[in-house]
Amino acid sequence: MKVALVFKSLNASGGAEVMAQTLLRVLCSTGAHLKVLARQGDTGPQDFEFVQVNPFHFGRFGRVGGFARAACRKVQDLDADLVLSQEYMPCCHVYRAGGGVHAEWLRQQRRTLGFGGRLWQRMDMHHRNKLRLERTTYESENLRAVICNSEMVREDILNHYNVSTKRLYVIENAIDVNQYRRPADFVNRKERTRDSIGVPKDAFLWLFVGSGFARKGLHTALRALARRPESSHLLVVGRDSHQRRYQRLASRLGIDHRVHFAGRQSDVRPFYWAADALIHPALYEAYGLVVLEAMAAGLPVLGSHQCGAARSLIQEGQNGFLRDCLDVDGWGDVMTRTEDASGSMAESAVAAASRRNLPQLEAEVRSFFQGLLEQLKSSENVTGPQSE
Repeated sequence: MKVALVFKSLNASGGAEVMAQTLLRVLCSTGAHLKVLARQGDTGPQDFEFVQVNPFHFGRFGRVGGFARAACRKVQDLDADLVLSQEYMPCCHVYRAGGGVHAEWLRQQRRTLGFGGRLWQRMDMHHRNKLRLERTTYESENLRAVICNSEMVREDILNHYNVSTKRLYVIENAIDVNQYRRPADFVNRKERTRDSIGVPKDAFLWLFVGSGFARKGLHTALRALARRPESSHLLVVGRDSHQRRYQRLASRLGIDHRVHFAGRQSDVRPFYWAADALIHPALYEAYGLVVLEAMAAGLPVLGSHQCGAARSLIQEGQNGFLRDCLDVDGWGDVMTRTEDASGSMAESAVAAASRRNLPQLEAEVRSFFQGLLEQLKSSENVTGPQSE
């Protein structure tokens, strides 16, 4: 059986990379002949054939559509029996919605925009192109199954597009939870990290992790922090081209001495271990691996209703709290409640994260594809997995 896997990049980071490697490992074990199509990736010796697809494009408007068209032409030339894509592709049989639903992201973004911003969003050719590709992917006759990385994404697809519930499968992201557990010298590491960024030893340290501050909700985190006493500090790990805008906001709120920007970090774990809790008021995030990582590190999490991992993992009052991404008063309230009970939440947070481990992910992916490939072997056409 010839299987084509389509990724934007094999060198992607985060949940996309973990899922890509899991898909490759599982499909290789079935004996399938694999061809991987991507803009870039490792072309060295592999258990699959790498096919580069990197068409010329002009601006972000042509990038997504150009890649989809080029990949579909290449797949047709390869005569693949099964096409699985992590990018919009009307010709794919299985689509993994790792980035969520663009139509829902735009809906959430409109909540923060004025009249002019909403008008510009509606006219923006990049968004219009992505919406068209998203619709044609979900409503294509080729589509047999969609892998959603959270129950939230599954609900968003049903709210925006005409897709049968029988074709939607939820397989959440996973991590190596042992990599995030607190080390034996945890206390010493915590003190060293705090000293390096100027956080008082006895401060309650909130952690914000993520690049793209607007989408991750840093404005909400800053306004909520302003409602907390001097003993509450916020550490921001990540990069944004508009960082100075958020620094000015912190200054206007009178909390700039309590907000610490650490920039992008190759290893975030020391900052998890230095913090007391994670705040993640994302405007829209399909999963949010940072929530899972923070919980594995023993941190209670304040997450938004618009974050897939937060909705899946947070048990209200036990290991964190859920609030609307723009409910500043609500975030201020649960920050108070978390600071009062953070120690008792750590064990529950670790237990929740432990359920999303790599062996569990591989078992779920294997079960999904075993059902799919068995049907392919017994049919001349791709018929997709039966509903569970």
